[in-house]
Amino acid sequence: MAQTAELQPDAHLQAAQTALANDQLASAFALFKRALETAPDSQAAQAGIEAVRTALLAHARSLVSGNDMAAAFGALQDAEVSGADATTIQALRAQTQTRQHLLDARDGVFTSLFPMAQLTPIRRTAPQYPSAAPEGTVASIYIEMTVTESGEVRDIEILGEAAPYFGRAARRAIRRWRFQPVTLDGTPVAVRTSVRLTFQG
Repeated sequence: MAQTAELQPDAHLQAAQTALANDQLASAFALFKRALETAPDSQAAQAGIEAVRTALLAHARSLVSGNDMAAAFGALQDAEVSGADATTIQALRAQTQTRQHLLDARDGVFTSLFPMAQLTPIRRTAPQYPSAAPEGTVASIYIEMTVTESGEVRDIEILGEAAPYFGRAARRAIRRWRFQPVTLDGTPVAVRTSVRLTFQG
């Protein structure tokens, strides 16, 4: 029995290495982890777990490049469970989300908003405080809009309740805004985004 117990970590390692070689990353991680639990000082098991983490991140990058976003999010979840570098996972997750936004936009689907912070403004002037508004009024309004393939703004929508004069002032300013076009693989795409404007008289 003692001899069988001694052989067990090697058996787990061999199975794990085979799984890793066959890109069965979840199985490889589980087997390396089991080997490490059996032999906590096993450098081979520790190196194997690190190899799985690296492979999971590389797999996620490959899936993003291939536009398989659902699988990419799954691979990143597996990478997180495996203990891969949290900063790298966070950056890849943001990249995956951005690419999903762009793929949706390319297909004319705006189920989520493209972050305004990721747009590069060419001209973005602040709206003027409307003369019809009471002096000293402070008001914030939320706006959704489409930035076209040429970087122009269209389909401006005022969200929530706002005094009409603030809405008109916002529209006048935003219609003149211009952005660098957002591109997907070199092709410009329209995106839907949002912004909050604050008026203070």
